[in-house]
Amino acid sequence: QQLIEVIKKGDDNLTNVIFIDREGNIHLFPYEKHEDNIDLFSHSFAVINSESFQPHNDYVGVNASKDCEFIKNEYNRLNRAWHEYLQTGAKQTTSDLYR
Repeated sequence: QQLIEVIKKGDDNLTNVIFIDREGNIHLFPYEKHEDNIDLFSHSFAVINSESFQPHNDYVGVNASKDCEFIKNEYNRLNRAWHEYLQTGAKQTTSDLYR
């Protein structure tokens, strides 16, 4: 449910990336609002970094939040990365290459 809410509130006019913080909370990082530093892992709060979603592709926003297949795939990738992080302590990057 948290992933759906994060996706729903996203702005599809921006380049976004989903990340998970140390407490396991899911967030959306809009690159254009952080132009000075776009490497998520240079921020101490990010431990899971998903791939970038380009603007106007419906990967964030209300329509994306209703795409059950998209949500399921993102959740599964993020979940695998989270469990790997919990086991190893190493920051993880996910992408659709690792389904």
